[in-house]
Amino acid sequence: MVIVRLPPFPFPPTPTQVPITLCLPPRVLSKLIFETDIRNSFLCWSGSFYPQPILNWRRRSTAGLAIDFPTINILGFLCYLTSTATFLYSPLIRQQYAARNPRSPEPTVRFNDLAFALHAVILCFITYSQFFCWGFKRDRYQRVSKPIAGIFVGSILGLMIVGGIVYVKGNDGGRDPMGWAWIDLVCLFPIFFSSHHPHLEIYHCF
Repeated sequence: MVIVRLPPFPFPPTPTQVPITLCLPPRVLSKLIFETDIRNSFLCWSGSFYPQPILNWRRRSTAGLAIDFPTINILGFLCYLTSTATFLYSPLIRQQYAARNPRSPEPTVRFNDLAFALHAVILCFITYSQFFCWGFKRDRYQRVSKPIAGIFVGSILGLMIVGGIVYVKGNDGGRDPMGWAWIDLVCLFPIFFSSHHPHLEIYHCF
């Protein structure tokens, strides 16, 4: 049992007030902290997508923003969205996950993961579109760099190759979880959910 002592309100207490004592089992307390942390992370990270497009709108310009950043962000969050959606709603992927993880057959993906991914994809598309569709001022050197273009195309080709391997080499067309299976392709998507390095690298160079 974990005892949590809360100071009386208002603080400092008057002579007639005493601290409030809550007795919580460790499992309940850890779950409460975990759920609170998840919700705070969701709100903070989701909110971080708004300053840049708002700034672009106010300035009517995308100058100073590396186009590599929203470009690779779109790829990363589309992969994340695909992964979370399949783990949540695909009976085949959930069955294959349970077969490979008998001690913990329930995927840890939750609906808030899907909501965050969908929200991120929409905001990334809005930011990317401001380079081309909004009539904003754009510097002539704002182009996708060759390394990022290579990563973008290479990632898509890599996913297609793995999908072909699963279909050809997998038992029952990739339905058997003990061989090459579609869950192998789904688990590959989060690998491409790495979107901040180009932005940091570009600005480090200056």
